[in-house]
Amino acid sequence: MMEVSRSPIILSHSGCRAVHDHPRNIDDARIKKLAAAGGTIQVNSYNNYLIDVPPDPKRDKARGALYGKLENLSNMTPAEAAGAMREVAAGMKALDAKYPQPRATFETYMSHVTHALDLVGPNMSASAPTGTAAAASPAWKTWRRSPKSPNAWSSWVIPRHNSPASGRQCAARAEAAHEARKV
Repeated sequence: MMEVSRSPIILSHSGCRAVHDHPRNIDDARIKKLAAAGGTIQVNSYNNYLIDVPPDPKRDKARGALYGKLENLSNMTPAEAAGAMREVAAGMKALDAKYPQPRATFETYMSHVTHALDLVGPNMSASAPTGTAAAASPAWKTWRRSPKSPNAWSSWVIPRHNSPASGRQCAARAEAAHEARKV
């Protein structure tokens, strides 16, 4: 795709395969090629992309039933949609209690970000996740509670328009944070 695209490629919902071998994560050679073409990798905080999570068919079946309640969201009134979202959120909380699974930490998430930065530097945007998925992620929940970073989230969020300039700014902030951690 990079050879035929007239715009930089954005690999969203990815991670570094060298850190965790998942089909959605990208190998180092492709990350280097992406960076050379001015592209962006947006490191995802989805638990399964960061760590090994053993299969749990009972949990998967229950989660599928919950998510089924969101299938017709676009046909619902705002009040109905909000109610469905609250119901699914409560159901997921109960699901987590009934079928616990290992959780990635903020450090695990940052190992992907810092690997990308170490590999290709700050001109390639190894950015934090955007949107509501970030707030629901295990890495975000761990970091949000961290006394070391009470207000740090705002410095990591890449603006929604995902311009290459804002991506590089985000990557520069990530690089600065990475360098500060080495001291």
